[in-house]
Amino acid sequence: GRPLRVHSTEDGPLRAYRVYHSSWLRAAVVAVTFSHLLLALIEPRAGDGESYYTSFGSRANEPPDAVRAGLGRDVLWAELVMLLLYAADNMLKVYAVGWGNFFSVAAYSASSMFKTEKWDVLRIALVFAFLVEVIVALSTDVAWRPLRFLRPLFIVSYFREVRRWVAVCVKMIPKVFEMFLFILVVIGLYAVLGNLLFFKSGFYADEELQNFDTIGHSLVSVFVLLSSENYPTIMNPAFFRPDHTGSVWYGLYFFSFLLIGLFCLSNLLVPILYQAFKHHRQRLALKNHVRERRALLAAFQELDQNRNGLVTLARFTDLVVRLRPDIKKGDEDAATIAR
Repeated sequence: GRPLRVHSTEDGPLRAYRVYHSSWLRAAVVAVTFSHLLLALIEPRAGDGESYYTSFGSRANEPPDAVRAGLGRDVLWAELVMLLLYAADNMLKVYAVGWGNFFSVAAYSASSMFKTEKWDVLRIALVFAFLVEVIVALSTDVAWRPLRFLRPLFIVSYFREVRRWVAVCVKMIPKVFEMFLFILVVIGLYAVLGNLLFFKSGFYADEELQNFDTIGHSLVSVFVLLSSENYPTIMNPAFFRPDHTGSVWYGLYFFSFLLIGLFCLSNLLVPILYQAFKHHRQRLALKNHVRERRALLAAFQELDQNRNGLVTLARFTDLVVRLRPDIKKGDEDAATIAR
């Protein structure tokens, strides 16, 4: 369950905590985050040095369309409203936790009662940066907005499961780094061999990028071979020559690379990713289990103030009434839940 993180038992912070975690507010925040992403479908392109209005023109040398220019202004105001909703949502959480507890250095400790998520601080920084950017765009009509590509971070910061998947992907990078390094070595080796074999052959005179004329083009061609997306375009010029000037070394080159790349390297990468993912999920499950046991033990110690090793029914009923304001102490529901 979610730990109760408030800095006091006064009505203000407790009410702010309940409002912040209410289902209607969470649903509204989800709607705002996805609407924020969908603004990219109707907002103007970013143009260096162009005004916000001229960026709506169908071409740079044509006068701006007044209708689309007005729409662009409306998009900016809509984004400003969304950012203000983000700010209100974050300030509500800060008030519930407490300013000192939220921004203190100790809040980032794993043992802190008021542990602050780093994503919460990042979200506040993003809201502030976006507010500055939108206000500047509204006041100066500047269309260049470099922060728009960071909008998906709002979804990552608000959804715990998305954050977990991002953490899994980041933590799997060291596990597969050696495998990626080995793949790069194989690609580089075959790129050099391809450059030596086909540099002066003239087989790829009609190809601009997928050829072996330079080391850079050779790397691109070998990568295309490894991806198996367009490998006939690379192999056929060397195999099907009208003048029959092919060589057995050409066939050995392509056959060996496809054998090593497609049937060995590509198939080895999948189980390595799976093992890294499985190991991380096992560690995460163990960590959550330990955290749950520690939370239950801490809750029991708080309820067992006399250190008798037990929690009385009256004490637990008081807790139920405190957590459920709609249930009064004398109601049968409180006693039923306590039992």
